Amino acid sequence: STFGVALKLGMDAIERGEAEAVVIGATDPAPHPLIVGAFSAARVIASDGNVSKPLTGLRGTHVSGGSCVWIIGDFEKMTARGFEPIGMEPLAVGLSSDADHIITPSEKGPMDSIRSAIARSGAQPEQITTWDLHCTATPGDFLEVENARQLLPDSVLMTARKGTFGHGMGACGGWELTAQMLSCE
Repeated sequence: STFGVALKLGMDAIERGEAEAVVIGATDPAPHPLIVGAFSAARVIASDGNVSKPLTGLRGTHVSGGSCVWIIGDFEKMTARGFEPIGMEPLAVGLSSDADHIITPSEKGPMDSIRSAIARSGAQPEQITTWDLHCTATPGDFLEVENARQLLPDSVLMTARKGTFGHGMGACGGWELTAQMLSCE
């Protein structure tokens, strides 16, 4: 969520005219044994060495560290200066903090976030072609897929890359968006 918040704050600053370009990012240290232990105790880490065992036995992701940095900017102003965009253009960020449960959030918070992002982007659900899910092979995955399917057409390609990258606490959203951008190209 840290990267998503940074992206939203940067986009908001550009939209308000407070900045023409913003460097955003997030970083996670190498996994500390206490964090790994906490994930294991919460049964959200693949303690048996497997990355993902969907919804059975010990389940979950692996904890990882790393960073992600993006430079975002006002399209018209930056292209007028000779800069060329690389990749997709983020149109909107939807955020919520429903604080219902660390693994299985409420239906309302995520649905509000999805609705907010779609409305803010000006896109219609049928214009969306791909959607990256948080999915970490934990019980909340089913609700996440169910929520998205209520608001997005069946034609939307659903991806879930967190199992590949690992569960960073702040940077993984940036990793996932970068991978989504590269896969769209």
